[in-house]
Amino acid sequence: FVVEHDIDFLAITEAWLQSDISNQITVNNICPTGFLIHHVPRAGARGGGVALLHKSQFKLTRLSVDANYTSFEFTDCIITHSSTRLRMIVVYRTPPSKKNRFTVSKFLDEFSSFLENVATTIYPLIIAGDFNFHLDNSNDRSAARFQELMDTFNLSQHVQQPTHKNGHTLDLVITRLAETSVRNVMVTDLSISDHCAVHWTSPCLVKPSPVRKEISYRKLKSLNREAFMEDIMVSPLFSKDYTNTEELSNCYNNVLTKLLHKHAPI
Repeated sequence: FVVEHDIDFLAITEAWLQSDISNQITVNNICPTGFLIHHVPRAGARGGGVALLHKSQFKLTRLSVDANYTSFEFTDCIITHSSTRLRMIVVYRTPPSKKNRFTVSKFLDEFSSFLENVATTIYPLIIAGDFNFHLDNSNDRSAARFQELMDTFNLSQHVQQPTHKNGHTLDLVITRLAETSVRNVMVTDLSISDHCAVHWTSPCLVKPSPVRKEISYRKLKSLNREAFMEDIMVSPLFSKDYTNTEELSNCYNNVLTKLLHKHAPI
């Protein structure tokens, strides 16, 4: 998905990644060649967590926040490439339940405090993630309260289509009203999750140039098979006796390597 769509950075919520060493295998498996991943696991419990996957040409610096927020998970990073910078924040708001005892009011209070610290950043700002509000429903009081908070901080929400299988807009991309750090927002159903993928472009960041890779190969289709077979027949493979399989294997590798260099050089 990341390679197919030439994605520069990917915000992930509910990453389910842990901080232990054994989990590094999973991290390596989901990280394509040429990409790095920064993730913040859920503290003291399974599930949740947020991550930011990005091309290795980007420099990512994680910012620390003094406050301890419990109603949402996040990572706050500065993404740098060339002379351009972007402040990217990935957020996952855990839905309130009897077990976690979270409330909408608690989240709005904590997120308001969080925005006080980040909304005045000198860099272009993007806040993206799963907020678990039905912003598509104008009669939803919780969503309306969240929108009021956005208005208070002069923030704009750019996703206008459903992002969940039940038809609600839960996954948001937020910027400051005066900025054009997000364009061309699209929602794509990948059929691998109950959430859709949200795509956008960020003109405030210079896109890295494609990494050029030199590939060497042999023109085996133009190889003269008769001449190749003649050289094999007069090689030590047939003119010498071997006492064990190791000697024969070494001879096989050496002879074929030399003959390939001769008949189909790189």
